[in-house]
Amino acid sequence: KMTEVQINIQTLKEMLNAQTYPTAPSGTFDGIAPLNMAQKNHISFLTNEKYKDEACQSQAGVILCDKNMFDFLKDRTNSILMICDNAYASFAKVSQVFFLIDQELFF
Repeated sequence: KMTEVQINIQTLKEMLNAQTYPTAPSGTFDGIAPLNMAQKNHISFLTNEKYKDEACQSQAGVILCDKNMFDFLKDRTNSILMICDNAYASFAKVSQVFFLIDQELFF
């Protein structure tokens, strides 16, 4: 059984060296999901222009995005926005946190 991983917004912010909007949000997240499936306990990301509308509708707790996408999204979503230099790379990094398998379970 995989261990339940939770990450709070502050840890996420430091891990990704990112800015958040609003500036001092709170919250804890326990998974990742695509924009159209994400709930408030999930982290998602927007890197592709064609998913901008999906991002506006998304229920995600956090959306990782770059500066350009942030400018578009900031008044169009209730999600916390995390502004990253490279949102795709940041999302990959977050994915590893949730899917690292605890070696001790096998040895």
